[in-house]
Amino acid sequence: MGIKDLSEKKAELENRRLQLRRRYEELRARLRSSSDEIEAYKLQAEMLDVGRALGEVEEGIRELEARLRSFGPSDFGRRHESVILSGCLTLERHLKELRDTLLKGNPPESAGIAGKALPLPEEESEYAKRMLDELQAEVEALKERFGQRLIDETPSLSLTYMWSSVLLGKMEGVVESLKPSSLERKYGEMPLEYREFLEKKLPRIQERIAELRRRYTTAKA
Repeated sequence: MGIKDLSEKKAELENRRLQLRRRYEELRARLRSSSDEIEAYKLQAEMLDVGRALGEVEEGIRELEARLRSFGPSDFGRRHESVILSGCLTLERHLKELRDTLLKGNPPESAGIAGKALPLPEEESEYAKRMLDELQAEVEALKERFGQRLIDETPSLSLTYMWSSVLLGKMEGVVESLKPSSLERKYGEMPLEYREFLEKKLPRIQERIAELRRRYTTAKA
Protein backbone atom coordinates (compact mmCIF):
# COMPACT_ATOMS: atom_id res chain seq x y z
CA MET A 1 0.00 0.00 0.00
CA GLY A 2 1.19 3.48 -0.88
CA ILE A 3 0.98 6.64 1.22
CA LYS A 4 -2.42 7.59 -0.24
CA ASP A 5 -3.96 4.18 0.49
CA LEU A 6 -2.52 4.11 4.00
CA SER A 7 -3.79 7.63 4.70
CA GLU A 8 -7.28 6.76 3.48
CA LYS A 9 -7.34 3.60 5.59
CA LYS A 10 -6.15 5.55 8.62
CA ALA A 11 -8.94 8.11 8.11
CA GLU A 12 -11.51 5.27 7.96
CA LEU A 13 -10.21 3.79 11.20
CA GLU A 14 -10.19 7.17 12.92
CA ASN A 15 -13.83 7.66 11.94
CA ARG A 16 -14.61 4.17 13.27
CA ARG A 17 -12.79 5.00 16.50
CA LEU A 18 -14.90 8.12 16.95
CA GLN A 19 -18.10 6.10 16.43
CA LEU A 20 -16.99 3.47 18.95
CA ARG A 21 -16.06 6.09 21.54
CA ARG A 22 -19.45 7.72 21.18
CA ARG A 23 -21.18 4.37 21.54
CA TYR A 24 -19.12 3.55 24.62
CA GLU A 25 -20.06 6.86 26.26
CA GLU A 26 -23.73 6.28 25.42
CA LEU A 27 -23.60 2.84 27.04
CA ARG A 28 -21.76 4.23 30.07
CA ALA A 29 -24.45 6.89 30.54
CA ARG A 30 -27.24 4.31 30.23
CA LEU A 31 -25.49 2.02 32.72
CA ARG A 32 -25.19 4.80 35.28
CA SER A 33 -28.90 5.59 35.06
CA SER A 34 -30.11 1.99 34.84
CA SER A 35 -31.85 0.43 37.82
CA ASP A 36 -32.63 -2.87 36.08
CA GLU A 37 -30.07 -5.57 36.91
CA ILE A 38 -30.60 -7.57 33.71
CA GLU A 39 -30.30 -4.47 31.54
CA ALA A 40 -27.15 -3.48 33.44
CA TYR A 41 -25.49 -6.82 32.67
CA LYS A 42 -26.39 -6.46 28.99
CA LEU A 43 -24.96 -2.95 28.91
CA GLN A 44 -21.75 -4.11 30.59
CA ALA A 45 -21.37 -6.93 28.08
CA GLU A 46 -21.81 -4.56 25.16
CA MET A 47 -19.35 -2.12 26.74
CA LEU A 48 -16.75 -4.88 26.86
CA ASP A 49 -17.38 -5.72 23.20
CA VAL A 50 -17.12 -2.06 22.21
CA GLY A 51 -13.98 -1.68 24.33
CA ARG A 52 -12.34 -4.65 22.61
CA ALA A 53 -13.31 -3.33 19.19
CA LEU A 54 -11.93 0.08 20.11
CA GLY A 55 -8.64 -1.48 21.19
CA GLU A 56 -8.35 -3.31 17.86
CA VAL A 57 -9.07 -0.12 15.92
CA GLU A 58 -6.47 1.83 17.91
CA GLU A 59 -3.89 -0.87 17.25
CA GLY A 60 -4.70 -0.63 13.55
CA ILE A 61 -4.25 3.13 13.63
CA ARG A 62 -0.90 2.84 15.40
CA GLU A 63 0.28 0.31 12.83
CA LEU A 64 -0.76 2.57 9.96
CA GLU A 65 0.93 5.56 11.59
CA ALA A 66 4.13 3.54 11.92
CA ARG A 67 3.93 2.52 8.27
CA LEU A 68 3.30 6.10 7.17
CA ARG A 69 6.30 7.30 9.17
CA SER A 70 8.46 4.71 7.49
CA PHE A 71 7.97 6.25 4.04
CA GLY A 72 10.78 8.49 2.93
CA PRO A 73 14.56 8.17 2.65
CA SER A 74 15.56 5.02 4.50
CA ASP A 75 17.77 2.00 4.17
CA PHE A 76 16.68 -1.56 3.52
CA GLY A 77 14.56 -3.05 6.30
CA ARG A 78 13.80 0.19 8.15
CA ARG A 79 10.06 0.03 7.39
CA HIS A 80 9.86 -3.45 8.86
CA GLU A 81 11.76 -2.31 11.94
CA SER A 82 9.27 0.50 12.49
CA VAL A 83 6.26 -1.84 12.32
CA ILE A 84 7.93 -4.45 14.55
CA LEU A 85 8.84 -1.82 17.15
CA SER A 86 5.27 -0.52 17.12
CA GLY A 87 4.02 -4.06 17.71
CA CYS A 88 6.45 -4.50 20.62
CA LEU A 89 5.24 -1.30 22.26
CA THR A 90 1.63 -2.48 21.89
CA LEU A 91 2.54 -5.84 23.45
CA GLU A 92 4.19 -4.07 26.38
CA ARG A 93 1.07 -1.96 26.96
CA HIS A 94 -1.16 -5.05 26.96
CA LEU A 95 1.28 -6.85 29.24
CA LYS A 96 1.09 -4.05 31.76
CA GLU A 97 -2.72 -4.17 31.69
CA LEU A 98 -2.67 -7.96 32.05
CA ARG A 99 -0.25 -7.75 34.97
CA ASP A 100 -2.43 -5.16 36.72
CA THR A 101 -5.54 -7.28 36.11
CA LEU A 102 -4.10 -10.59 37.34
CA LEU A 103 -2.00 -9.34 40.24
CA LYS A 104 -3.90 -6.25 41.40
CA GLY A 105 -7.46 -6.85 40.19
CA ASN A 106 -7.41 -3.63 38.16
CA PRO A 107 -9.61 -3.91 35.04
CA PRO A 108 -8.19 -2.97 31.62
CA GLU A 109 -8.78 0.62 30.59
CA SER A 110 -11.24 -0.51 27.91
CA ALA A 111 -13.46 -2.18 30.53
CA GLY A 112 -14.58 1.16 31.95
CA ILE A 113 -16.83 0.60 34.96
CA ALA A 114 -18.07 -2.83 33.84
CA GLY A 115 -17.68 -4.86 37.02
CA LYS A 116 -15.06 -5.23 39.75
CA ALA A 117 -12.24 -7.76 39.51
CA LEU A 118 -10.25 -9.51 42.24
CA PRO A 119 -6.52 -10.24 42.10
CA LEU A 120 -5.48 -13.87 41.81
CA PRO A 121 -4.98 -15.87 45.03
CA GLU A 122 -1.39 -15.75 46.32
CA GLU A 123 -0.44 -19.26 45.18
CA GLU A 124 -1.75 -18.60 41.66
CA SER A 125 -0.32 -15.08 41.45
CA GLU A 126 3.22 -16.42 41.91
CA TYR A 127 2.88 -18.56 38.79
CA ALA A 128 1.26 -15.70 36.83
CA LYS A 129 4.01 -13.27 37.84
CA ARG A 130 6.75 -15.69 36.74
CA MET A 131 5.09 -16.27 33.36
CA LEU A 132 4.50 -12.54 32.84
CA ASP A 133 8.14 -11.76 33.68
CA GLU A 134 9.31 -14.36 31.14
CA LEU A 135 6.98 -12.97 28.50
CA GLN A 136 8.16 -9.43 29.24
CA ALA A 137 11.78 -10.52 28.76
CA GLU A 138 10.98 -12.05 25.37
CA VAL A 139 9.24 -8.89 24.19
CA GLU A 140 12.14 -6.74 25.41
CA ALA A 141 14.58 -8.92 23.44
CA LEU A 142 12.47 -8.44 20.32
CA LYS A 143 12.33 -4.69 20.85
CA GLU A 144 16.07 -4.46 21.44
CA ARG A 145 16.83 -6.41 18.24
CA PHE A 146 14.61 -4.42 15.90
CA GLY A 147 14.14 -1.08 17.60
CA GLN A 148 17.59 0.11 18.60
CA ARG A 149 18.40 1.79 15.29
CA LEU A 150 15.08 3.67 15.33
CA ILE A 151 15.56 4.68 18.96
CA ASP A 152 19.10 5.91 18.23
CA GLU A 153 18.24 7.79 15.03
CA THR A 154 18.83 11.54 14.78
CA PRO A 155 15.95 13.46 16.40
CA SER A 156 13.69 15.16 13.86
CA LEU A 157 11.95 18.49 14.44
CA SER A 158 9.50 17.64 11.66
CA LEU A 159 8.25 14.73 13.78
CA THR A 160 7.81 17.14 16.70
CA TYR A 161 5.55 19.30 14.56
CA MET A 162 3.73 16.30 13.13
CA TRP A 163 2.85 14.83 16.52
CA SER A 164 1.97 18.27 17.88
CA SER A 165 -0.48 18.68 15.02
CA VAL A 166 -2.01 15.26 15.72
CA LEU A 167 -2.39 15.97 19.46
CA LEU A 168 -3.91 19.40 18.86
CA GLY A 169 -6.40 17.83 16.47
CA LYS A 170 -7.42 15.37 19.19
CA MET A 171 -7.79 18.23 21.66
CA GLU A 172 -10.08 20.02 19.23
CA GLY A 173 -12.24 16.91 19.11
CA VAL A 174 -12.48 16.78 22.90
CA VAL A 175 -13.50 20.42 23.10
CA GLU A 176 -16.13 19.85 20.42
CA SER A 177 -17.58 16.99 22.46
CA LEU A 178 -17.88 19.27 25.51
CA LYS A 179 -20.09 21.82 23.80
CA PRO A 180 -23.53 22.08 25.44
CA SER A 181 -25.30 21.19 22.19
CA SER A 182 -23.26 17.98 21.93
CA LEU A 183 -23.69 17.01 25.58
CA GLU A 184 -27.42 17.67 25.56
CA ARG A 185 -27.91 15.44 22.51
CA LYS A 186 -26.42 12.57 24.49
CA TYR A 187 -27.46 13.23 28.07
CA GLY A 188 -30.43 15.59 27.93
CA GLU A 189 -30.83 19.19 29.04
CA MET A 190 -28.13 20.54 31.34
CA PRO A 191 -28.42 23.17 34.09
CA LEU A 192 -28.35 26.73 32.79
CA GLU A 193 -25.29 27.62 34.88
CA TYR A 194 -23.35 24.73 33.26
CA ARG A 195 -24.33 25.88 29.78
CA GLU A 196 -23.37 29.50 30.45
CA PHE A 197 -20.00 28.56 31.93
CA LEU A 198 -19.13 26.23 29.04
CA GLU A 199 -20.24 28.76 26.44
CA LYS A 200 -17.94 31.29 28.07
CA LYS A 201 -14.88 29.08 28.56
CA LEU A 202 -14.83 26.71 25.58
CA PRO A 203 -14.30 29.41 22.92
CA ARG A 204 -11.22 30.58 24.83
CA ILE A 205 -9.85 27.06 24.88
CA GLN A 206 -10.57 26.69 21.15
CA GLU A 207 -8.80 29.97 20.38
CA ARG A 208 -5.65 28.88 22.18
CA ILE A 209 -5.64 25.46 20.53
CA ALA A 210 -6.14 27.10 17.13
CA GLU A 211 -3.27 29.48 17.83
CA LEU A 212 -0.99 26.57 18.73
CA ARG A 213 -2.10 24.68 15.63
CA ARG A 214 -1.29 27.65 13.40
CA ARG A 215 2.20 27.84 14.85
CA TYR A 216 3.08 24.19 15.39
CA THR A 217 1.97 22.24 12.33
CA THR A 218 3.72 19.97 9.87
CA ALA A 219 3.65 22.79 7.31
CA LYS A 220 5.92 24.85 9.59
CA ALA A 221 8.55 22.15 9.92
